[in-house]
Amino acid sequence: MKSFIKKLLGDKIIYNLAPIFHGAKGYLASLAYGRPASKMILVGITGTKGKTTTTMQLGRMLNLHGIKTGYLSTGSIYLGETDTQEVKTLEQIKNKFSEKELNKFLN
Repeated sequence: MKSFIKKLLGDKIIYNLAPIFHGAKGYLASLAYGRPASKMILVGITGTKGKTTTTMQLGRMLNLHGIKTGYLSTGSIYLGETDTQEVKTLEQIKNKFSEKELNKFLN
């Protein structure tokens, strides 16, 4: 099916439409999981070096101070007692991070 569409539209059009399709997939995944990001506070950590370390330290400090926190980075995924590098989809993880689900893991 992909090759048929590629032949029909051409490489240049496919290249230009790819970001739109990528964004649409993310939006549809968010809808499928009940828009979990709307039920939580999200913090982004950016920079060149140290993002995973900063994420892990900040998340653990918040948890130690009683603020229920889950986090994910390229180095790990943390939810309650679970700290893993297993590959999961972002929307599934955010769904588990929503307050209702997070309470199940952290209580």
